[in-house]
Amino acid sequence: TTEKSDKWWHITISESQGIFDATFVGGVDSFISNKTGAMLKTFVPVGENIELLANRLDSWVDLQYTPNIDKMISIIYYNYPPGKQNIGASYLDAITSVYNMLYTLNDAGYNLTDLPNNVSELEDMMIACGINVANWAPGEIEKLANRSGVTLLPVEEYRQWFDSLDDIVKLQVSEGPVAYISEIVKKSVSLNYTDEVNSMLDDWYGQIKSLLPENQTAVAINCLDKIVNSLKLYANTSSYDYYEEFLGYYAEFKDLGIAGLNGWGEAPGNIMIVNREGIDYFVIPGLTFGNVFIGPEPQRGWEADIENLYHCTAVAPTHQYLAAYYYMQTRYSNAMVFVGRHATHEWLPGKEVLLSYNDYGSVVVGDVPQVYFYITDGLAEAIQAKRRGFAVLISHLDSPKSFTHLYGNLTVLANLLEEYEINHNSINRDMDLEENLSNEIKNLIIANNYHLTLCISQEDVMNGDINLLIPTLYKFLKETQDTLYPLGLHAIGQKWTDDDLANTVSIILSHDFEVNGAKTNLLDQLSQYYYSADYDSLSPLKREFILNKSVIICKALIYWDIETVYDTMNIGTAEFSVSLNIAKGYIDLYNQCIGDELNSMIAALNGEYIHINIGGESVTVPQVIPTGANMFQDQSSELPTQDAWNYAKTLTLLTLADLNDTTEKIIMGIWCVETARDDGALVSTVLYLLGMEPVWHDSSSAGYDEEGLPTGKKVEDMPKVIALENLTRPDGWAKKRIDVTVITSGLFRDLYSSQALLIDNAFRLALARSYRTILNDQALKENEYWPQIEEALRSVMRSISYQDTSNESLEDNYVAKHWLEDCIYYLSLGYNSTDAGENAITRIFAPPNGDYGAGISKLASMSWTWNETDELSEFYIGRMGNMYSKYYWGETDPIVFMRALSNTDHIVVSRNTNQYGVLDNDDFFDYWGGLSMTVEYLSNKTPTMNVLMYANKDNAYLASFEKVFYNELNTRYLNPEWIKGMMNEGYSGSRYMSNKFLSNLWGWQVTRPSSVAESVWD
Repeated sequence: TTEKSDKWWHITISESQGIFDATFVGGVDSFISNKTGAMLKTFVPVGENIELLANRLDSWVDLQYTPNIDKMISIIYYNYPPGKQNIGASYLDAITSVYNMLYTLNDAGYNLTDLPNNVSELEDMMIACGINVANWAPGEIEKLANRSGVTLLPVEEYRQWFDSLDDIVKLQVSEGPVAYISEIVKKSVSLNYTDEVNSMLDDWYGQIKSLLPENQTAVAINCLDKIVNSLKLYANTSSYDYYEEFLGYYAEFKDLGIAGLNGWGEAPGNIMIVNREGIDYFVIPGLTFGNVFIGPEPQRGWEADIENLYHCTAVAPTHQYLAAYYYMQTRYSNAMVFVGRHATHEWLPGKEVLLSYNDYGSVVVGDVPQVYFYITDGLAEAIQAKRRGFAVLISHLDSPKSFTHLYGNLTVLANLLEEYEINHNSINRDMDLEENLSNEIKNLIIANNYHLTLCISQEDVMNGDINLLIPTLYKFLKETQDTLYPLGLHAIGQKWTDDDLANTVSIILSHDFEVNGAKTNLLDQLSQYYYSADYDSLSPLKREFILNKSVIICKALIYWDIETVYDTMNIGTAEFSVSLNIAKGYIDLYNQCIGDELNSMIAALNGEYIHINIGGESVTVPQVIPTGANMFQDQSSELPTQDAWNYAKTLTLLTLADLNDTTEKIIMGIWCVETARDDGALVSTVLYLLGMEPVWHDSSSAGYDEEGLPTGKKVEDMPKVIALENLTRPDGWAKKRIDVTVITSGLFRDLYSSQALLIDNAFRLALARSYRTILNDQALKENEYWPQIEEALRSVMRSISYQDTSNESLEDNYVAKHWLEDCIYYLSLGYNSTDAGENAITRIFAPPNGDYGAGISKLASMSWTWNETDELSEFYIGRMGNMYSKYYWGETDPIVFMRALSNTDHIVVSRNTNQYGVLDNDDFFDYWGGLSMTVEYLSNKTPTMNVLMYANKDNAYLASFEKVFYNELNTRYLNPEWIKGMMNEGYSGSRYMSNKFLSNLWGWQVTRPSSVAESVWD
């Protein structure tokens, strides 16, 4: 595990210098000397990888010397799922971006011909010629093939290239994952290298199981079980009898006829194929403008399962997928440019990092330089593109943002509240008017479903005391106004409107900054000037005035100089002068981004160095601008950083705010993308709950200071124990170690494996704190399983060298209490003592090793394949029941997962971005909707699900999922300004308004129906 952690550490540090395309060129091998009989070690090169790296270096150097007019470039955008309505990328207007890229290349001297005259013309061309077509629409494939400019690639040409690939690659494509895994096992046996075969087969099994069609799951799993068992026996015994047994089961599996899982057959397969005069051709959709080709990334697999395949690393790409990339490699061989978040080639089968020549990421891109535009707020997945897609990243801006201004009946409500307050506090108080206003307010709340956001029933609203309700309504309006939302989409090379720019910069100025040692911000400065009060204390209508005024000031700075605006406003303070200077600086930086993003593309295509920068959301981490940078994860101080640890104290207190001190266990969801943004704050929150603290040591990773001392920090594998009396808990709480079950993503498992092991060690240390209590429990020694319990406990303690063992009471240590209960449970089921102990201490679960996604988003959309959500819960248990610890790494055991989700109904997840919500992406309901549904399935009770909201770290808060859900409805999908912003984006905006919102809303309807009122669909 230490070597695994160091591998990621060294790669990350290299990336912080702008280095990419990490390649495994050799390793250490041991052998017995024929002369001395001594064990010797030597470095062994991997020739094929060295050759591939050399060829890639040569290609990058070629970019420096090849005249632009001679360069052949591919621009690749995303069409997922296939069809006319799905050209796009995450919060990016892909069509406008491609248009601007084409004209930038033209201006830089590239050979481009027949360019479209405007974006609308390009849109029509892309929809006509540049989309993938699914097999269920063969007529559309023929229409596409007949259109002028669409490429028909001879299958025979592709076949010659395919035949040159490594045998194991061809086998996986043609015959599928079962044939592939059996060949890997055979090679392992022949090399006498079988130690890892069992865990490898378990990982593979978990991935394949999740891809089975619903109507064939039972029979297919039975067959898969026999396949895996026979291969394990073959690996463990080397007896060919077991391999012959496998061949029989494999024949049974092939007879099931499951598309994809039996391979795609011999070339050409059956995806996007046409025949012309007896000759088969692949249809390669796209458009050619001289030396530049633009086209969609090919579809990943069969349409019915496209969503599950999107992040799948078990099933090989189709022949048509490979053919499209072969076409771009050979015809447009100088570079490939990817347009936005995100592609599929970085998620293809192969190693998680340090890909070899025969991993599919290498196969599809070959030695062609990769340039990849990526949204600056998507750092974690961008790193996947860098490491598995060999990409030089070019960051692009996230969307413009705005505070939510009062609109429609929100404004009416604010006016009614102010009128009520004035009358209520008046000397001439009018009781009839007060009653009428009270009724108006209550009726307005019900009519607009604001009670759903307030999490109050209609009855409680109508029958409640208005004077008790009013503070809640003021808080509701403030939280609404404080919520940020995207103002449409960004387009690479497209200048923002003045309104968008002013709104975005005003948000940055709402955050505190220092002037003469005192904290201030623009909103407080304006509030003091106009109302002699801080912004947070103002009424909703006064806040609205200040919000508008701040935007007006920032907009004025677009047109006029600082002095003019300063004199015109007549505020006359040093603080205001600083605000204007900061605002003007950010206006200039945002405007600089528009040119820098395209300039970086040209620089990358010239083989030049692209400057590095961190990633993040621009309004909360403004250091990310100007964009156009090669993003990296700053781990000069390894996660969690000390700042993140200190901040996590706030998150811990918020996590416990809605609970009480009898709470024994919490289920916490942690994502890789959230971890990349918060530097490990949520990881630290888990440690706070357990009563553990990271240990840092100095590292030279970030260089040295003037005194020659290292400036970086690296985190030790083992945390240190916090004494019970020093635990961070709300006032009045008893000091106890709270148990946590962690559900995380496949990308977190890959990128933050050392952090997962840090948490795992924290669980073990928490158990150690009650080690002597358990050993000395006389009553426990009467238990029929006592000898196995004792051995199980000692086995877990050996894994941490008996560090920090103590005698804490089980009533003060819920980790130890639950370990003992669970250990006895597993022993009663027949597990041996070691496995029982490890199962009982394992608390981290994620998708199958090497695979990504929870799979619920796909199944939710295919409602015809299931009758009850219980079936989806059972799928989630099978898909996510993979254990990650220092003992297990991807082993699957649904029994352990179900036990870990039992005896609690508290789920805590997070959202630390203003860009993405809970309804604009399917990941949120895929993971956390699926989790809620599964906990309810196990407990027959809908769990509470709270969301830690800390995009604005200075104003973090905890809210129920329902509150976040309805707040997002009010601030985005029902907000006229959000709708206007998306409508202004045309095709790309309508894609967000229809496809994404409605499908994700349905996902929540399926997974957490109690949270989605019928009125939402009205």
